[in-house]
Amino acid sequence: MNKEKYKAITISNIIYRANNIGIWLWIEDDKLKFKFPQNINISEILIELKENKNAIIEILQKNNVCNDKVVENLIYCFMNGESILSFSQERLWFIEQYEQGTNAYHMPSVFELEPATDISGIKYALQCIVSRHEVLRSTIEQREDLGYGIQVVRDRVLVIEDSVLGVSEDYKSVIKTDI
Repeated sequence: MNKEKYKAITISNIIYRANNIGIWLWIEDDKLKFKFPQNINISEILIELKENKNAIIEILQKNNVCNDKVVENLIYCFMNGESILSFSQERLWFIEQYEQGTNAYHMPSVFELEPATDISGIKYALQCIVSRHEVLRSTIEQREDLGYGIQVVRDRVLVIEDSVLGVSEDYKSVIKTDI
């Protein structure tokens, strides 16, 4: 991997980690600006942001992150990571309970990638999407003390496992065992 590409991945990781702890970065008048909740400690990442300021500005400019309106477009969880189910979620949860573990709503996909595909870049992009959208980190649980399902938003980062299948391997059976 060349030095420039490695530096871009490192800078992207710094931006990703900053977003994960609640720091929002953008460019205003060619200067790096940021916003963060008052209850978090930013001293560690602030050092990295200062050390890599010019590279961060360059990446944010290339991606047109030129205002703080991104923060206003996020949907936040208001109930400590748990909330009651919507009617649609309740319906899906009921079907899952009634059929005792259906996979009807799992939509696995298999992709054939070219040898030059940047798999770490794809993983990083998917992790960014999942970290931004709480619905993609949500599960439905039934607790012992409750007679109904609740939605729980996970904080953990998406772990992506990749598999290399030979031509003769049955990918359908591999997917089925994974679900």
